[in-house]
Amino acid sequence: MISKIKTLFEYRKLPELLSYKNDKEQDTFLSKLYKLQENIYHLDKHLESNWEVSIDSLEKYWNVLYADLSDIGLPQNHHKEYLHHLQRYQEHELSIRQGEVLSRISLPFYYYYKSCDVRLIRRLIYDFNPSLSNVFELSDWTIFDLVTEINDDIDDIEEDQTVINGNGFVLNAFFDGIEETYATFASYLSKLSEKQRRKSQWSRDPEWTTLIENWTLEQVEQTTKLLEQKHQKIKDKPSLISQNKIVLKFEEKNN
Repeated sequence: MISKIKTLFEYRKLPELLSYKNDKEQDTFLSKLYKLQENIYHLDKHLESNWEVSIDSLEKYWNVLYADLSDIGLPQNHHKEYLHHLQRYQEHELSIRQGEVLSRISLPFYYYYKSCDVRLIRRLIYDFNPSLSNVFELSDWTIFDLVTEINDDIDDIEEDQTVINGNGFVLNAFFDGIEETYATFASYLSKLSEKQRRKSQWSRDPEWTTLIENWTLEQVEQTTKLLEQKHQKIKDKPSLISQNKIVLKFEEKNN
């Protein structure tokens, strides 16, 4: 689990944010972030493993997350606010079981909420080091987080066949077909690339903004290539969509 979290943090450039401040409490803080992310994964695992989920069964996972935030130093009266987007995404995962698919509303809306865990960790890092906001804002990472979250979904097509996970690419391919979904995602990635270039013109710190822009554009390029590969793979093997666990549940529900 620690290896998985370390990979996630490195992939999302979280250590770079932490390195901006050389603080003797940094290692302790990082270990608390690892613990929080691990417990978010435990919540995810519960949802991925069970089609029938009661609110009562989720309570113990949320109590652990509240305790983690307290351990980090976040006042209790801010807990629900900080976990609000995680709560919203959980509602989406539960709504899938009723045949509702949030991912069909809009890709920006869907992937914004799906990146809730990483955005939560970023926000806590900014709280730990408020001077970060003097260099670049938390919102400067929005496009990077969207692109990397899309990459995760596309990369996890095979893995998500066996779990109950709202993979936006798979769900869109099921409802709209692989060709339309491929075109939609390719167009959206292109728009994110252009949006990042425009956003960088208004930076507070050109050096850091150039880094974020380069990381984002690199991820757009890698994700676009991955999209092309998975597009062809699904054309050659349609069962990657048709045999997805959630897709099978949808078909079972409608038959």
